[in-house]
Amino acid sequence: MEQQMNPVIHAFVEAYRKKWEEYARIAESVRARVKTLLDAGGIMAIVTSRAKDPDRLAAKLRRMDGERQTPFATQEEIFEAIHDLVGVRIALYFPADGARVRNLLRAHFNMRQDSKVFPPPVPGFEELVARGRTAHERKIYPG
Repeated sequence: MEQQMNPVIHAFVEAYRKKWEEYARIAESVRARVKTLLDAGGIMAIVTSRAKDPDRLAAKLRRMDGERQTPFATQEEIFEAIHDLVGVRIALYFPADGARVRNLLRAHFNMRQDSKVFPPPVPGFEELVARGRTAHERKIYPG
């Protein structure tokens, strides 16, 4: 039998569900702005965005609530804990452009934390690229 949801989480998710389309529009607006900046900088990338699905948000919050020492008591606590209501993903054609992208993002957005890099950097990769070797040829990619 499923455990009853924390009422603070329930109220947060329901409020988010009502504004989901607005969050989706924000995600698309940021995606378009990022794509424009990258194009203007000559950086080839695929840029996608999304607003977090309300049902997945509820599941994540229930999981987080169970892992906390004390349950969420306010919606402000939830806002502090959740960093991905809206997301933009930048898939680069050339990983060496990563530093340029980070600099562009820092210059045009108020970033509270650095972006995630996936897959994680591979030691020695930049040196191999500089020597004309690819990750595929040298089999240094993760996994």
